[in-house]
Amino acid sequence: GKLAPSVAEVFAQQGDESRTTKALWPWFAVLALIFYLLDIAARRSPLAWRWLES
Repeated sequence: GKLAPSVAEVFAQQGDESRTTKALWPWFAVLALIFYLLDIAARRSPLAWRWLES
């Protein structure tokens, strides 16, 4: 590489890079639903109540 490139070379686009965005909210919504269902199952489970009472 060069030790002192020109200003135009520093800010010039190089290569064919492209970025895409991906929505993360569907993954978080599914994760929240899973945790919600696990919470309900744990609250209704008699094993969980026995563990809490001891």
